[in-house]
Amino acid sequence: MIKRLLLVDDDADDRFLFKKALDELRTAVNLFLATDGEDALETLETIYPLPDLIFLDLNLPRLNGIQCLEKIKQHRLFSQVPVIMYSTTFTEGDKTKATQLGASHFLMKPFSITALCRELAYVFSIDWKKKRV
Repeated sequence: MIKRLLLVDDDADDRFLFKKALDELRTAVNLFLATDGEDALETLETIYPLPDLIFLDLNLPRLNGIQCLEKIKQHRLFSQVPVIMYSTTFTEGDKTKATQLGASHFLMKPFSITALCRELAYVFSIDWKKKRV
């Protein structure tokens, strides 16, 4: 069961929508927030136990999603946490690079709560511990 999430997104509206979707799903999780890649790495240092999933926006200031993903996957403690790339757009190059770096899944930011709830319910239904092996 998913208990801890880290959402890395610099857009306040997208963070609000994500929180609202969690409320709609009645998903009891501890949601940690970071607004850019540097903030995400600093936040990960403070979360114990580590989050069950990281939702990582692609387009971030200071350290973008690809750069942040690379640092997460190089870190001995964080590398096993599944990272869901979460963005409004993905190029094939983005997907290829993120997959090579260890992204677990890609989730396009939906434009409605209903669509986001459906996508999150799917992501939460996956047994990420088995999928990592």
